[in-house]
Amino acid sequence: MNNSSIGKIAEMDFAKECIKRGIVPSMPLDDCGGYDFIIEKNGNLVKVQIKSTQTICTVKKCYRIAVQKGMNGGKSYSDSDFDILSIYIHDLNIWYHMPNSKVKARSIALRPHNPKTKYEIYRNWEAIYLLLR
Repeated sequence: MNNSSIGKIAEMDFAKECIKRGIVPSMPLDDCGGYDFIIEKNGNLVKVQIKSTQTICTVKKCYRIAVQKGMNGGKSYSDSDFDILSIYIHDLNIWYHMPNSKVKARSIALRPHNPKTKYEIYRNWEAIYLLLR
């Protein structure tokens, strides 16, 4: 499966998870913006950028995600491009949801098997619920 298909699967899973939680997901007609979804609950809107991976780095035992526009080393995102970065790890069926203010690097290493990592607090839907209030 190519990277585009992997990304589309993550986007469809995100939409399904939103609907299950009573959140309305909407996708733009093209992908020229800095977000993949606008989600809505109780009249509040949030822009969400989706990233995904299915490959573990065997040396460091982590899942590495490039946080940049495009698939091959594009531009960095601006502060206004999205409100939440949602990351899906396919083979573990795990979601992370980070506020844009906490995304400081162009690459993130996630270690879902280590509960003491700095990103573990984002392994839930709370960041999305907080912004949708």
